Amino acid sequence: MIQMTAPVDAWRNRLLGVALFTLPAASLAFKSGYSWGALLLCVIGALTWRNPYPPLNTRHIWKGWGMAITSIGLLWLLSAIFDTPFRLNSLDRPSKFALALLALPAAWQIRPHHTRPLIWGMLTGVFAAAALAAWQVNLEGMSRAWGNTNAIHFGNLALLLGLWSWIWTRHDTPAWSTAGWAALVAGLYTSIASEARGGWLMAPVLLALAIWLTQQRPQPSLRRTARWGQTAATVVLVGGILSWQWPIVTDRLMLAWQETQLHAQNGTTNTSVGQRLAHWKLAWEMGSEKPLTGWGETGYQSEKQARASRGEIPALLANFGHAHNEWLEMWAKHGALGLLALGLLLGVPGWIYAASWRRARTASIPHADLCQRASVCGLVLVIGYFGFGMTQVMLAHNSGVMMYLFMNSVFLGLISTSWVSSSAQTD
Repeated sequence: MIQMTAPVDAWRNRLLGVALFTLPAASLAFKSGYSWGALLLCVIGALTWRNPYPPLNTRHIWKGWGMAITSIGLLWLLSAIFDTPFRLNSLDRPSKFALALLALPAAWQIRPHHTRPLIWGMLTGVFAAAALAAWQVNLEGMSRAWGNTNAIHFGNLALLLGLWSWIWTRHDTPAWSTAGWAALVAGLYTSIASEARGGWLMAPVLLALAIWLTQQRPQPSLRRTARWGQTAATVVLVGGILSWQWPIVTDRLMLAWQETQLHAQNGTTNTSVGQRLAHWKLAWEMGSEKPLTGWGETGYQSEKQARASRGEIPALLANFGHAHNEWLEMWAKHGALGLLALGLLLGVPGWIYAASWRRARTASIPHADLCQRASVCGLVLVIGYFGFGMTQVMLAHNSGVMMYLFMNSVFLGLISTSWVSSSAQTD
């Protein structure tokens, strides 16, 4: 029996390494690239469902994350089914959450040796995104870098890839640490080139969080002179990028301030900031009218059209499918139930990451360093989405949904390795 199953397990193990590389590496460089690694994880998960149980002492992780996925997936499924008229394409969003559940058995098979393909995938992904951004802006003459998705999502996800790469390699060997610093610079450049102002506001917050959560880790393999040299080189690179891109940053921020003032003075809504503020007000009012279940996807769009035709809201608002705020979007479309589901989707993994980080810092556990890095990356992901969601609905686009669901599963899989190893030592 062992001889028959060993080749299958080895093949599945190699495929898992390919999936962990492909998920971040192809996420932004190719059209729908975020789906490639996710599909591989689903295939591995499907092959494992014949024994769909994680190690006993990791089940609290997977039950919590599975509950969060199921809650919001079920909410969107019921909304799609009961929307009038029913549209088949409305099942697209809940289907992604079903795929994420299918891939969970693959995630709980992740082991420490899988970190190397994941790191290479992160580095490849952020450098590819930066190259694509530079090509689009400097050679194709585009006003902002869009990648192969929405410009805001492109910049925000590239920023996360850069931060993850830096977190994983910050206290590693000089070569890896240098690569991580370069990845961070690449992510910052891509964020600036995308002109995603929400990402600019979150970048210093996320970077400060990452520095704070990793600053006390030991650094045995990295000499003090090398650290200072890398820091100086990074400052020079960041300064060069900012000086090169500074007119774009200042112009966009000044424009946002001017648009805010115009809206406050005379209610102007035909600007980026003005229409966001108008959308937020409308979403709050609509959610307050149906506070338990909201209007639903179709009801939300129909009611907006009706109010626009009656002149109650600016006609411009009827052209947008979402409210440009994750929480107000859920409030208007799904009421308190939607807010609860969204809170679980962000809060459950956030709580697991925070608890795992504390455990890795205060307890003597196997693979504590890996657990800590994965926890910090996960917190950056969750808090990043929370911040990005203040001005953009990250879960309204495929790239935002897929990267959040599957990268969370990967980080949780890495965290669970310390629990598996602890159990093995106890046994």
